Amino acid sequence: MPYIHTCEFPVRHYECDMYGHVNHANYLRYMQESAFSASASVGFSAHRYEVLGLQWLAYETDVEYLQAARYGDVVTVKTWVADFRRVRSLRMYELFVGNKRVAQGSTDWVLLDTNAMYPTTITQ
Repeated sequence: MPYIHTCEFPVRHYECDMYGHVNHANYLRYMQESAFSASASVGFSAHRYEVLGLQWLAYETDVEYLQAARYGDVVTVKTWVADFRRVRSLRMYELFVGNKRVAQGSTDWVLLDTNAMYPTTITQ
C-alpha cells in the first residue's frame, strides 16, 4: 500500500474567476505543492534535493475537473506515488471539498541531475 499524503488549501479570493469558481490553474498549484510536501514528509525536502544536486521537473500532467471549488472552501489533496520508472515517477492526486471529489489527476515527474542538466536514474 503506498504512502498517501494529505494537504489542505483554503481557497483564496484571488484564486477564483468572476463566477467564484477556483481557476483551473490553481488546482495544478495545489497538486504541485502537495507533491513537494509529500516528498518533504518522507525526508526529501527541497533543501535536501539541492544538496544532492537533484531536482524534480514536471514532464506531463493530466487533470480531470469534476466539480467547482469556490471561495471559502478548503481543498484537501491526497497524493501518492503510483510507480517509479528509471528516471520518472508517476504521482497521483485526488482533490476534495468535504467528501466531494472536485478533481483528480496525475503528474509524471522526471529526476534531473542539476550539475549535468540531464535526467538521472532514481535510486530508492
